Amino acid sequence: MRGIREWEGCLRYAQDLPPEAREDVEAALRRVNRGFPRLVGDLASDFGLEGDDADLRRDACILEFTAIQVADDLADADCNYLPAPERTGPGLHWLLQHLTYSCLMRSRVSKFDIDHAARDFAAVGGAQQVEVRTSEWTFERSAAAAAGLNGRQYSAYFRILSSGTRFADRAADCGADFGLALHVVTDQWTNDRRWTSLDEREKALLASIAREAVRRASKAALPALGEALAWFEAVLGPSRKSPTNPSRREARARLQPSPVPSFTSGSPSRFAKRS
Repeated sequence: MRGIREWEGCLRYAQDLPPEAREDVEAALRRVNRGFPRLVGDLASDFGLEGDDADLRRDACILEFTAIQVADDLADADCNYLPAPERTGPGLHWLLQHLTYSCLMRSRVSKFDIDHAARDFAAVGGAQQVEVRTSEWTFERSAAAAAGLNGRQYSAYFRILSSGTRFADRAADCGADFGLALHVVTDQWTNDRRWTSLDEREKALLASIAREAVRRASKAALPALGEALAWFEAVLGPSRKSPTNPSRREARARLQPSPVPSFTSGSPSRFAKRS
């Protein structure tokens, strides 16, 4: 299984649930942008994973990503794929997270890495609780959101996928850089308030941080990240004192044929979810 169909493998973990719960799990998985399963599958290959262990780690990442999407959608009143989401959504979020850790406990991910990934995911939840209470954005708040919401999230995914491999020592840091850059670039590309509310000096500082994150992540030379990192560079552009948000035509001119990695789909979400 690759790409958009890869999420189907996660349905087997819900086989013992009541039909209603299985339907909700499938509805949430269908909403996951097709690029994220492909990204974690390609990373698993880059890290040298094979067989059932690769499947369990990949599926754990997909299930956790889906749980985060559900939490985000509940906060945004955007759970229209569930019946009575204010009642069914919390339970779906609960069971997706437990399915995640069921996968992890059956994989070869070390207990140390499961613990640290769980702390990263908890930090994402903490950042979410701050984000939903924030009405005015500053450089400090936007930078903290980028590091907390997507930096810590992707650090956990990279840690899970690399645990016990020769990449384990540096993969979590690479994931944190990748997630931070993803967050800033997606906000800039979609004119999210976390970007548009900043003055030109603050935008320059935030873009500089993202540019440095891209530079560090590129050093890992992971093929799975190539398309995304190229897009990040295209949107951020060269270093300058007062960056402006590039037009979509300009970004396309810098990167052909497609400027938008499919796991972002140009979405304004803090979790880079689909619009």
